[in-house]
Amino acid sequence: MKKLLIIAIIATVALSVVSCGDDDTQVEGALSISGIPANATLTLGETLSVTNIAISAEDGIATFGVSINKGAEISLLGDDFTAGSTTYTASATLGTSNLTSGNITLIFTLTDADGDATTFTHTLVLSDVPIVAVTGRLTGTVNWTPSNIYQLNGKVVVDEGATLNIAAGTIIKGAEGEGSLASALVVARGGTLNISGTAAAPVVFTSVQDDIQPGQIAGSNLDETDNGLWGGLIILGSGMVSNGDGDTFGQIEGIPADELFGRYGYGDMDANGNPTKFQSAVQTASSGTMTYFSIRHGGALIGEGNEINGLTLGGVGSGTTINHIEVVANFDDGIEPFGGAVNINNALVWSQGDDAYDCDESYDGTITNFIYISGDESDHGFEIDGPKGSTHNDGVAKFRNGTFKGSQIAKDGEYGDFRVAARIDIDGLYAFNFQSGKDFEIDDDGGSTNFSSGPSSLANISINSTDTLSDLFEDEADNPTGAWSNPSSFAIIVTSAPSTGLADATEFAGWTFADAKGELADF
Repeated sequence: MKKLLIIAIIATVALSVVSCGDDDTQVEGALSISGIPANATLTLGETLSVTNIAISAEDGIATFGVSINKGAEISLLGDDFTAGSTTYTASATLGTSNLTSGNITLIFTLTDADGDATTFTHTLVLSDVPIVAVTGRLTGTVNWTPSNIYQLNGKVVVDEGATLNIAAGTIIKGAEGEGSLASALVVARGGTLNISGTAAAPVVFTSVQDDIQPGQIAGSNLDETDNGLWGGLIILGSGMVSNGDGDTFGQIEGIPADELFGRYGYGDMDANGNPTKFQSAVQTASSGTMTYFSIRHGGALIGEGNEINGLTLGGVGSGTTINHIEVVANFDDGIEPFGGAVNINNALVWSQGDDAYDCDESYDGTITNFIYISGDESDHGFEIDGPKGSTHNDGVAKFRNGTFKGSQIAKDGEYGDFRVAARIDIDGLYAFNFQSGKDFEIDDDGGSTNFSSGPSSLANISINSTDTLSDLFEDEADNPTGAWSNPSSFAIIVTSAPSTGLADATEFAGWTFADAKGELADF
């Protein structure tokens, strides 16, 4: 009979393990370790139990053990182990009552008779408050409070007619997983999300790998380079969109096509694929009120070239309130609206993998007091696409008073890319710390015409750069209209921040990850 090794004082509470993703197998040459989850999250006092750990070594097993936080290795070979065996099944139990909250690292090491070794690392996150695992679809009225940490296992959907209320100071952690297993919070059309964060107690969406605890602004183990660890927040409405699917609805980026809760806009289709109406288009509808919330370390891959944004907004109406939002370390875009007319006040995006503010499908809202801080792998500050259909094609993405801090490292770290008949109105922007040679660019004839004849417009643009204005504003359309032939009419070169037309960084002080890491010092 295999031995159950007690590697710490076992707690007196019942076993409660919430694991993230499938069990992983570590294989190196002819050595393998399998049956151990990569991560688990427990409340202090609970017990981690890992059974049926399968190990094998072609040249014979010499040792197999585990170390806790790089401490001394403890053998997991029981009395039933026969020297020279090539396979064995082990178990381990870790009580947590004598530990402290945070991340515990367990390193399992297998060594064969020739001295070759392989390891497997398990991260145990210990919480001061209970962990509540959430799956599937939410109906009725659901309340989340800071008395718990809520773990999203897979896609959690706020259904049509349902309301999710998240109180100030609540922490939500997404489990790891890609493809169909990617975790995300999705507000379906007709659902409502109310986030009641405050400057003293923001609501935080993050990864299960984050050791942040209630009452903290930031954990200690993740930084702005840790991305793709879970999905993100997706909010869908029934406003006007322009996506080419009859101009009435679409399937949101980040949700597979067979998951119908991922539809947005006011249209639909029946079982035979014929267009139907979900409801009349409502540009002024509300999907809820959301204040002081931070979305961190997301952007899980669900398919080739298809990742989840930090905050995705599909056809969301202007009756929705989004005020004081931060997105940090998302693998794909930071904030991306697809159509709709929702307004966003006080937005900060830091260290996204692709674009900070990406607007599509005739988005017709206004983003006010916005900050972008480039990471070393970030792409554009702005990426704006125009309408993809012929019906709802008059939306204009509007930005008022923002500050962009570029990167001296990011290979593709451009100011902005205006593509596919982009319709954009920017009034007030200060940009600094970008590499020489980076620019704002019009990519197509439609976008060039929109700047020349309307409705696109730039005003009060101040750039701290050694480049000239003509180098900073490039019209790369096949048939440029000369819209930017005189950039001095809307932009100036400066050597320091102007007194107007830039973001008020004090709106992000005290509650953001960026402030906790000292990134607001230059603002």
